Amino acid sequence: MTTVTSPRLLTLRAMTWAVRDMAPANPLIIGVTELLGHPGCRREVHCDAELDELRVSQSVVDAGAPIAVDVVLEAMVGEAISVQGTVAVNWIGECRRCLELVQGRLVAEVNEIFEVHPTEGETYPIDAEQLDLEPLVRDAIVLSLPLSPLCRAECLGPDPESYPVRTQVQAQTESGSGSGERSPDPRWSALDALKAQLAGPAAAD
Repeated sequence: MTTVTSPRLLTLRAMTWAVRDMAPANPLIIGVTELLGHPGCRREVHCDAELDELRVSQSVVDAGAPIAVDVVLEAMVGEAISVQGTVAVNWIGECRRCLELVQGRLVAEVNEIFEVHPTEGETYPIDAEQLDLEPLVRDAIVLSLPLSPLCRAECLGPDPESYPVRTQVQAQTESGSGSGERSPDPRWSALDALKAQLAGPAAAD
């Protein structure tokens, strides 16, 4: 018996395939059908990915910065796959001493397990025979960014010419307080009045 497919159905299928071809592939979504159930089988993954901004304190990985992912997937006994390798990306920050711009390249080692039935907080999930490496990559970067970046070990702090230290007298002069002498604290006004009263009889003598 011959099955006749209507032209309309063929058109809809063609449109569906076209949309699939146009959709950008996520390099961090890895199919692992050929690995599951074959312990010891390996697959290398080398790709560049982009994520939104990642920040830890004063250290930042800009949104869209290229992230190099180089890992090896290895099937384990049961429905599990190990992922070992490195994640590398450039970051920028502010030196905690001199406040100048700091730049560096982060290379984080990863050694994690993906499972069909993951343990929360310990392993990552395998969903529909696919690994989503994005959570692993994100965690590796955030955990490796410096909390308090330093431009160099011998950094002495802010450059006096770039960040001059203002004395109290300079601050008062710039604010127009006059001679630069410290203005009296109004909280001592009662004591000043008492001193004036006690000094009055002495001055008369």
